[in-house]
Amino acid sequence: MRDVNEGKWKGAGAGGRRLGLLAVLLGLGCGPAGTSPAAPHVGAGTAERVDSGLDSSFSLPADGSLPALRKLYTEHLGQLTETKVNPSLNVGITGTDLGATFERDGKLVFIFGDSWTPGGTRQDQDSIAWTTATSVPPAGPMPKLTWVTDANGQFVAPRLSGINLQGMNVPMEGVPVGSKTYVFFTTGWNPSTQKYSHSVLAEMDGLNVAGMRTTHMVPSSKFINVSVVVEGTTAFIYGSGDYRKSPVYLAKVELARMGDRSAWMYYRGGSGTTATFGPGESSAVPIVQTSCVGELSVRKWSKVGLYFMAYNCGAPEPRGITLRWARSVNGPWSAPLVIFDPGKDQDRGYEHFIHARQSVVTYDDGLSEPGREEEWGGEYGPYLIPRYFEEEPGGVLSLVYTMSSWNPYQVHLMRTRLGLPETPYTPPPGGVGLPRTALTNPDFTQGFTGWGRSGDVFGIFTGGDGRGRVTTYLQPKGDGLTGAIWQDFTVDAATRELSFFVHGGDAQVRLLRGGEVIRTTRGRRTNSPELPVTWTLSSYRGETLRLLVEDTLTGPWGFVGAGAFGFRGCEVKGDIKAKYDAVNGPVLLGTCLQGESATPDGVGRYNHFERGSIYWTPGTGAHVVMGSILEKWTALGWEAGVLGYPTTDELTTPDGRGRYNHFERGSIYWTLETGAHSVQGVIHGRWAALGWETGFLGYPVSDEENTSFAPGKVSRFQGGHVYFSPATGAKALGAGPILTRYLQAGVAQTLGFPTTEAYPVTGGRRVDFERGSLVENSSTGTVSQY
Repeated sequence: MRDVNEGKWKGAGAGGRRLGLLAVLLGLGCGPAGTSPAAPHVGAGTAERVDSGLDSSFSLPADGSLPALRKLYTEHLGQLTETKVNPSLNVGITGTDLGATFERDGKLVFIFGDSWTPGGTRQDQDSIAWTTATSVPPAGPMPKLTWVTDANGQFVAPRLSGINLQGMNVPMEGVPVGSKTYVFFTTGWNPSTQKYSHSVLAEMDGLNVAGMRTTHMVPSSKFINVSVVVEGTTAFIYGSGDYRKSPVYLAKVELARMGDRSAWMYYRGGSGTTATFGPGESSAVPIVQTSCVGELSVRKWSKVGLYFMAYNCGAPEPRGITLRWARSVNGPWSAPLVIFDPGKDQDRGYEHFIHARQSVVTYDDGLSEPGREEEWGGEYGPYLIPRYFEEEPGGVLSLVYTMSSWNPYQVHLMRTRLGLPETPYTPPPGGVGLPRTALTNPDFTQGFTGWGRSGDVFGIFTGGDGRGRVTTYLQPKGDGLTGAIWQDFTVDAATRELSFFVHGGDAQVRLLRGGEVIRTTRGRRTNSPELPVTWTLSSYRGETLRLLVEDTLTGPWGFVGAGAFGFRGCEVKGDIKAKYDAVNGPVLLGTCLQGESATPDGVGRYNHFERGSIYWTPGTGAHVVMGSILEKWTALGWEAGVLGYPTTDELTTPDGRGRYNHFERGSIYWTLETGAHSVQGVIHGRWAALGWETGFLGYPVSDEENTSFAPGKVSRFQGGHVYFSPATGAKALGAGPILTRYLQAGVAQTLGFPTTEAYPVTGGRRVDFERGSLVENSSTGTVSQY
């Protein structure tokens, strides 16, 4: 098992006056402006901003730089293990994790980690399965897996003489070389130090798991978890050391000598054609400098000319599944991009397919394994699957990967779509135009009218809230009553969840999707108090699901009671509804998470949606705020902060690289490279006068900050700084020798604030300050202080 620490609920700190636990909108990837008309900068007197055209296919920058990819959308394709399609229980597995893949003889092979088994008889043994499926949903069904099994139909676990492959010692990568298949394992896990001691390489003929044998086992501190990319006859081996606390390292070796660890050459610096390698793992330096990597996956997508690296992280990088990319196997690698965060409703993790701790959310979400209701789920182990990569229309890159969840302890298939900053993509809406979701006779006031039924007749009674309940305990049979009732319903665009109450014993209330069980809630062996249940349905909008109350048990506590079934959504109305419709809200923003509410100052109204918010006041009208800009505005105090209410929707900058919103007292600008930053007040006015982001200052790289040397303000930009004090006003210092000198220790304190911007003098340029001047010699680049 690969335990994951779920020390905090990602939705808890999002501002309780605004959002429920799951309506977490902070940190959403900055999205396009949708169908809103572009608008000029406020007061800029410039022409209307117009988006540039979009190529129909993906292409790399001609200058050799890395593409500025952004996350468009991440979706859960489905659970891969222990399902109707892949009933792993049939081969002796109730739960498993990891699922790194490799290609072998036309098969996509999955190597799974510690297995949970019936009765624990083979607990924590590993397994291998394969598929020939060439597509994934929605183009086809979930891949059908075939496990490597013995004569009794039970999974065959890798075994290596004298090497511990039990709990936490797991397979990480497979590499086919001719008729052989090499498999890397971790071993030597020490729970007290949270470290591994050795790296293991094993080999087998084809997929003859029973005949697997050790190639080498060596001490290692930098290549415990590994991922391999083969280029010609060379294997490039990416590695990490300390468990989920490591940077990424790189080694290379000829495939024919991969089993000889002394033949490995280790990355020592540089990138691309300048990368250098040498012998000895101790000489290896990080090729990706971070301190959170454990499991990792690196794969090449030859068609688009990029390498992708995925890993799970928690700190210092943001929580979630992280992606980087490079044009060369030797790097340089891009900055990290979080492509999945289970706490964001946009990514539909917690309460969608990963369990949220019951005592924190205060209800059962139908996702926990029995007895684990107080154990958080969690995301880890992303393994890229190039077989299922696809370039979609509009230059959209679709990446598919496996990902594990801790509760339920299973492996899932995920898809993330990437695009360039100008790529206009929004996920397809579901359930639009459908009638409101409803059950027929939900309180059983008409007996079982509207419900399918089989087996014994269940009992009906009225709960303390006056609403009907059904129970599978009814005399004279009592616990011996068996049977089922069910009803199908279709989820419309406005429905978010199904809520009800359960009591009783071990029988179940389930939700089925095409015969696949996607939620299960059981009684807790008590009749009072009832257990509140909330099943999140927004992932299934537009689909028909089945609610099933089923009892196959006849022993003590072999029953369940359930009732007060109801669907929840939220309402959008008035000017906010008009704005929502105008921007094609179901596509741009998704469905409503929180109904129209008053802002604390009593001036405005707002609605929250899956991918953003709409704020309205009588003076500003209704405007869309979303993505990273919404995150920044939230951090600055919403409308009660320094910026006030939004006065525009999120719009695209003329160069196509950025997004922005204007507010009553400033703006927030975002690019993939700089992130989201606010510009306000007099500094905002000076930046505007100098040409906004198209001027020499470029985009902001900081918010407005207090100056350290005297009372005043500074905003930092790509091409310089703008300083403000009441006495001097706002003055811009462009990047260069004068600004560099001004930033040296003690200089700003001596000179004070600038009173001019740079102006030409004989032989150079000059800037005057409150208590002196700096003069740059254009010939030498030196700066003199007067």
